Amino acid sequence: MNISDETIFELKERGFIRGDLVKPDYRGFCISNIGPTISEFLGIKFEEGMSLQEMKIIKNAMKNRGISDHYDNIVLLFIDSINDGILNHLIDNSHLGKRKMIRGMLTSTFPSVTPTCLASMVSGKPPISHGVVGFNFLIKGEIADVFELRSVINGKKLSGADHYLKDVFDTDSIFDLCGEEEINTKMILPHQIAERETTKMIAKGMTIEGYRDLDEMSLILKKNVEDGLTYVYIPIFDEIIHKFGTSDDKIYEISLNLADKFRSIFKVKEEKTLLFIVSDHYQIDLNYKKEVRLDDEELTKNFVYPPGISGGRVAYLYTDEAEEVKRELSKYDNITPLMAKEALEEGLFGDGEEKKEFKERIGDVIVIAKGDAHLYYPYKKVVENKASHGALNSEEMMVPFSLIEL
Repeated sequence: MNISDETIFELKERGFIRGDLVKPDYRGFCISNIGPTISEFLGIKFEEGMSLQEMKIIKNAMKNRGISDHYDNIVLLFIDSINDGILNHLIDNSHLGKRKMIRGMLTSTFPSVTPTCLASMVSGKPPISHGVVGFNFLIKGEIADVFELRSVINGKKLSGADHYLKDVFDTDSIFDLCGEEEINTKMILPHQIAERETTKMIAKGMTIEGYRDLDEMSLILKKNVEDGLTYVYIPIFDEIIHKFGTSDDKIYEISLNLADKFRSIFKVKEEKTLLFIVSDHYQIDLNYKKEVRLDDEELTKNFVYPPGISGGRVAYLYTDEAEEVKRELSKYDNITPLMAKEALEEGLFGDGEEKKEFKERIGDVIVIAKGDAHLYYPYKKVVENKASHGALNSEEMMVPFSLIEL
């Protein structure tokens, strides 16, 4: 049962979709409510956010398709950077569509980048409350890569990185809650991600298994699906689309390969299992002819720190001359400069309890790319991607999900 059209209609009616732009619906159809949704299925109380089961459209769809209110075994399959077309292809070619299922659409977070999305997904909190506001932002006086905790300007590891790691990622999550309730939880991740200190901080003692390719992921998942919560992260689409763009044939090839793996992994079990497939964002092909350079001398003379840019689509500017910087940026047609206060009033980061360091991290002026524009600053490591994400275009912000009973 596909409820995408109904969801999109309601988002338009409530003002979250305006033309090609989409704002996060943190109190409704948003990936920030995945943690609370899982806790509802497991029968445990989650203090943050709201469950998707509270949305009338989803509640009715679950009832119509016979999706249960409770499951002891849940597989959360987080496939980075897919749209509804890719998810539909995966489901239809793996025969999962023959099961009891619903599929629909959710909004991403702002910015629509994986660190922010993941923090919201597992914590049930909007960015204003968890404070993970992108890939690169101000952390204790340095513009740092949030996963690597290295300066993006000179590549050096932050002094006292362990302290910063705890400061950024130490937030209660669905994994913590499962641990408190003695519910078995595990993570299955690409090997290099499984080894990150950030992963270990988020996992907080969970079982973590790393895989090197989809074949190994398939083998691990086959033997690991048991009562409890299993979290699986698949980033291969994100990597391919960044490198080759949204129309490359490799996307189709990977989709067929993954669908084949799904056929062998997700067989009918005696004990009911809920497969919850979700993404975090999709991507937009970039037009480098519309690049906006944030190293322009008229701008940088007013910077206190270099900008924090995520995905070449969103930038935080740190300045004592916010009004002047915004005026200078207003000459560009392909960006939207906002005062930080304006972004907060628009609800881009959500509402609720504000993390102490939040306002410091988002700076004074926020630059959002329009259409297929790109934001540039000469960091130590600059990658010229064919496609990216982070802004508010519908291609970046609307993400698919599916609930499937195995």
